[in-house]
Amino acid sequence: MLECKGGRKLPPFFMRGPLMRVRKAGLSLALLLLSCSTQPGIDPLEAKAQAGDPVAACQFAARTLHDSALEKRRWEQGEISERPACIADGVGEKVNSYLENVEFERQGLDYVMFMIEKTSIYVVAVGLAISPADEVIKNTEELQADCAELADFLK
Repeated sequence: MLECKGGRKLPPFFMRGPLMRVRKAGLSLALLLLSCSTQPGIDPLEAKAQAGDPVAACQFAARTLHDSALEKRRWEQGEISERPACIADGVGEKVNSYLENVEFERQGLDYVMFMIEKTSIYVVAVGLAISPADEVIKNTEELQADCAELADFLK
């Protein structure tokens, strides 16, 4: 029995049966709604890249390739048994769409500099499939520095 203030005792059906199932269902629903409202947001760099920011698209691509190269290194060193799918994917569809959606008001020097960086990204992506991971990691670090220089250039 459930005892309330003043010594009143509630009948056992408040603790089991249909009322208890309703309480459990209500608690489950509240937890489900709470979990949906606390889902992680999109990465700020990815959001900028998705919006067409050329520097963010460059940085996001470089970071994605770097992460893939680190994963390849783990595979080469035997830490993981299966060849990671990201090796064959290169930059991947999502990153490729971000790079393709960058627009410039006019096709001047800014556009040319971005296209050079974009080409470098694709070259490093090919290297991911055919070169040792350590070499690709070095190339992605250089690519990240190039993206920072692009940011300074486009200011």
